[in-house]
Amino acid sequence: PPYCPPATTMTWTTTSVTTTTPTRTSSSTTLTTTTATTTTFTTTTGTTTTLPLTTTTFATSIAPFFRTEPPESTCPAPMTCNLNCYTPTSATPVALPGSSGAGTDIGIPGLTLEECRSACRNFKECEAIVHVSDGTGNCYGKKDIHTSAAEGGCQTQTPFVTEMICGAPWGKCTVLGDPHITPFDRSMLGSYPPSDNDLYMVPVNIYNHGEYYLVRSSQLQIHGRFGYTTAFRAAASTLGLAATGSLLGGHTLAVVYIGPSPQEPARLGWQVTWDGAAILDQFPSNFVSVDGNLNANLADMEPTDYAVRARSTIGSAPGLLPSYVFEFGPQKSVQIYVLPGPDLCNVVITMKKLPDLEGFCGNFNCDSSDDSKEVLQQRGLWMPIPQTHTLFPASLKSPPGWDMRTGPSPEEIMASCPPTTEQAAACHGSAAEKEACLFDACMAAADHVVQQFELAPPGFRFLETSLRRNGRTFQTIAFGGSLVGCLAVSYMWWSGKVARRPSSYSALSTSGGYSLVPSGEASTPFL
Repeated sequence: PPYCPPATTMTWTTTSVTTTTPTRTSSSTTLTTTTATTTTFTTTTGTTTTLPLTTTTFATSIAPFFRTEPPESTCPAPMTCNLNCYTPTSATPVALPGSSGAGTDIGIPGLTLEECRSACRNFKECEAIVHVSDGTGNCYGKKDIHTSAAEGGCQTQTPFVTEMICGAPWGKCTVLGDPHITPFDRSMLGSYPPSDNDLYMVPVNIYNHGEYYLVRSSQLQIHGRFGYTTAFRAAASTLGLAATGSLLGGHTLAVVYIGPSPQEPARLGWQVTWDGAAILDQFPSNFVSVDGNLNANLADMEPTDYAVRARSTIGSAPGLLPSYVFEFGPQKSVQIYVLPGPDLCNVVITMKKLPDLEGFCGNFNCDSSDDSKEVLQQRGLWMPIPQTHTLFPASLKSPPGWDMRTGPSPEEIMASCPPTTEQAAACHGSAAEKEACLFDACMAAADHVVQQFELAPPGFRFLETSLRRNGRTFQTIAFGGSLVGCLAVSYMWWSGKVARRPSSYSALSTSGGYSLVPSGEASTPFL
């Protein structure tokens, strides 16, 4: 038969190596992928053949991290703040290209200040940079900047500054008491080294009734209504607020005390409307507008979650308190918290900076010196808003007498205030802070109680407020004197147990144990 050779078996092995190399530019990232393939054939007879190396390359461009549009066309005007926005609660770290380190310490060494700005400007996530004011040291990219120091935000710490490159910071404005208004550009707490002159706020004090601009810009207007109450007859208190603008989709939100007298619970004396229609009239309740822009809630909340002083004057009761929260705007860029009291309220406005901001809450330019009464007068913002420009619906009328002072004027109260009251109040801080502190102390003294503003123990503040409401029912000086004596003894006992510090000072929480200074910079002890 014909000869048949033995069967031959062939096997082959293919090896591929793929590498991807990114090339970054100011507008995109190009990924170059190279695949090198080697194929080897082996037969049962021992013959081995290797094919030549084959290589394939392709490139694709992506832009997930870098801005594709000119930054100047989308970024607000740059702003430099004399703040160190370094701690995790004040800003979120951004890993710029070329960064080293981890967590809050991630940054780029060796850049000039202009190179640092450019690195942030061209990186999509970056909103701001933290650096030493003379441009030396590392370049730290940041986003989600929160400037309110005692709320866990940025701290004053020379020589560090925070420069807003392409983003707007978050700020907080509080309207408390009769009312003392703390603008977005409050003085910052936590300077290093520590000082007794650290301030938490520079309040604007307004004691007359009317409707005033809290916030005014092309995108948002928030009006506050101030008037007289049963508790505060000499100086106005906050009776409500109303808001409108493009950030609200052109709608109008209002929350007002309508009385007719203090209710129990206090929230029953308040009403909220959306374009004039009542909302949040049940407890608890939630309202979402048809366009989804407004999310409103009425529920039990912790006031100090919104501002460290949100319990001022009316929040001495322990535990959660019935409160309103309104959130609106792109990515809910505006939040308004309202703590309703018997016939007045506390307000906390937390929002991102707007480019043309002004009003009693300030212009949010990281300069607290231009938010004073004198500057507001120069801007034409100190006088009440004419009734023809009100934002409050006609249905939300405050009780009769809200616009009529029945007690002595602030000037009369200050003129008759005994020197011992000023000594007992131990007021500290700026001129505006001392004014607020001393006025509250003299008002309390006029109703037979002397207090130390914002520093008295909770029980003392509760009794002081009760006397304001019911002082006219005490018919004898003897009873009032004995009560004051007991309070004085109790207060001296209490004040001896705590370290005295400026009345305006609120310490930053140190529970996180974070160092204020980047580890690669000058050494600083923990706060």
